[in-house]
Amino acid sequence: QNTDPSDPDSVPNIADQAVSQANYLKYVTDFHSNGDSAFIENDYWTNPKGFWRQRATDPDLRVAPVPVMLSAGYYDLVSISNGALATWMNLVKSPKRVIMLAPHGHCGVEIGIERLRQGNRDNMVRRWFERYLKGERNGIDRMPNVNLFAENGNALWSAESFPVKGTRYTPYYLGDSTLSTAKPTSSGSATFAQVPANHVSDNEGTQPDTVTFTSEPMKRPQKLGGLITADLYVTITNANAPTGLTDAHITAQLYLLPSEGTRKALTPGWMRAGNRAVDVKRSVIGPGGVIVRPWHPNSRAAYQPVPSGSVQRYQIEINPLALQLNGGDQLQLAITSHDSQVLLSTASQAQSAGGVVDVLYGPKTPSRVLFPILADESLRVTR
Repeated sequence: QNTDPSDPDSVPNIADQAVSQANYLKYVTDFHSNGDSAFIENDYWTNPKGFWRQRATDPDLRVAPVPVMLSAGYYDLVSISNGALATWMNLVKSPKRVIMLAPHGHCGVEIGIERLRQGNRDNMVRRWFERYLKGERNGIDRMPNVNLFAENGNALWSAESFPVKGTRYTPYYLGDSTLSTAKPTSSGSATFAQVPANHVSDNEGTQPDTVTFTSEPMKRPQKLGGLITADLYVTITNANAPTGLTDAHITAQLYLLPSEGTRKALTPGWMRAGNRAVDVKRSVIGPGGVIVRPWHPNSRAAYQPVPSGSVQRYQIEINPLALQLNGGDQLQLAITSHDSQVLLSTASQAQSAGGVVDVLYGPKTPSRVLFPILADESLRVTR
């Protein structure tokens, strides 16, 4: 924006930026003094005057009948893949909606774009506006609607709808340090301490406050792509909880253990235990009525402190990705109370400190991860 004090037209911009900066400083202060304020008072959905809601474009895009192109990275916490997918799925009035997801962090949008046959990113954006603003018939409107750049596969997977037609949501059940497609026959638990102030770096996950579950080697190649949910049964016990009510942070981090090479961190998911309520109407439902993407209101009305020592169900959305699994590869789930990419408020850390988390598994507490397995015939593959 124009902020030159000598230019009369810049005065409104300077004033607007001053107000914006003041609001942001209040947001940061509230976050560290009271974690509820940042994620509940300023909740995107329930408070139209909230800091982030006033700066968002999603509400306008949902009702605008205009073509939209979105791009995001699986590992980008700013332009995150689950947010981009949620927006894309809500663009029901758009005559043409394209999404591109790739294995990169922030500002890594060049990855794989050459496989779209539209030149580099700048050329693609120019062609998009030439088509939809100038009316030029340049063929970009024939781009597939959904474009997933595969991690570990060096290929582009394209489809016209999302979730991709024919996706098979396959449960991998937690067991004694294992992930298995077989339903559990015996019960058990894995325990770790709540240490929210600690951080897990990308390829760690073996600390005492982390528990891991690993699959058997894949018998054949498979394409994994789309929405991923960790559906966990957990007991949180905290002797320091003065009223018998507590809270916690739970992070579910995926890893790839390739048959050749080193362990690689994939996408994470996390939630505050008190925000475990699920709005089924806004969730994405898969075959058989299974929730494949839980929608958490994160509102003050929906917030539920955790009764210490009670079994609760936590449906944690893990950031979606596209992953080529080769024969011999293994998947691993690490569950912990912290994550290096998520800043916890001082108030939240104090509230959850001292807790003990038991991740339960067995016939009555079937903790699992739902992985989206894609059918080859539903994809257009470009290498």
